[in-house]
Amino acid sequence: RSSAASDVHKRQKLSSVEDIKTAVASNPRIGQILYEAGVPLVINYQNLSTIKEGHLNDTVEYSKALAKKLGLSPEEVKTVEVAAAFHDIGKSLIPAEYLNKNGALSKDERKVVNLHAVLGYELMKSLGYKPEIAEAVRDHHNPNSKNELAQILRMADIYSAMTEERPYKPARSHYDAMRVLRDCKLPDNLIKLGNVLKDAHDDLHAPVQQRA
Repeated sequence: RSSAASDVHKRQKLSSVEDIKTAVASNPRIGQILYEAGVPLVINYQNLSTIKEGHLNDTVEYSKALAKKLGLSPEEVKTVEVAAAFHDIGKSLIPAEYLNKNGALSKDERKVVNLHAVLGYELMKSLGYKPEIAEAVRDHHNPNSKNELAQILRMADIYSAMTEERPYKPARSHYDAMRVLRDCKLPDNLIKLGNVLKDAHDDLHAPVQQRA
């Protein structure tokens, strides 16, 4: 199997509808998941084309910073980097009306949106990514997962979502985000690294002239 380092260079594999179509055609489990949820199998190209922007970039940087601070190996850091880059790729198979809804999702709608994690797992497997990467994508919303890389990604994902402005909400402060994270059943060794997230956030969002 390819190393995580080589997987970094395969990021563009999920950048087109054709790649998603290939993955779906080769993996009947994807269609089955959507069928059981009553969701048509349609590739949402608009979400696929914008999925790398903003939130994904921040989530990658937060994940890398946390992994390095925890003393993970270079291979593990690369693994979590790739997983972070693709953690929302399953949303390319979620109906746009759910993802872009202006207001709270219903319970049933939330269940559909939450399928993006397992759909992302199946896509990553079908395109030949390492099991460790696919599993981190699958578990990045699971508070009960024992997967350390998934928990790093989960913390980075939540922090990014909280601290960025979105059409339906203003950006929250670092301190507000940390209050939410403390209620997310994250491992204690991660919760103690709030300062790592703050430093990474400040560096990412500092005015250009202030960056080193």
